[in-house]
Amino acid sequence: AAVAEAGATLHRLGSIIGLFSTLEGPEEAAPETIQALVRQRDEARLQKDWKRADNLWEEILALGYVLEDAKGGTQARRKR
Repeated sequence: AAVAEAGATLHRLGSIIGLFSTLEGPEEAAPETIQALVRQRDEARLQKDWKRADNLWEEILALGYVLEDAKGGTQARRKR
């Protein structure tokens, strides 16, 4: 049981840092509802409304998505 738990933990942590990204299938785009929240968060960040941006980030996270902020924009992907 300990070996199985250690393996699951290793896979979970490895997925977080992208260690196993080539083992998984292509990511499908986040649904429009999530993308709309991401756009609202991006706008709040542009307006330096950090509280609203943080609240939107928490809402997106609660819906099962994580955000990746990049120069080309913010991407949402399903939590693994």
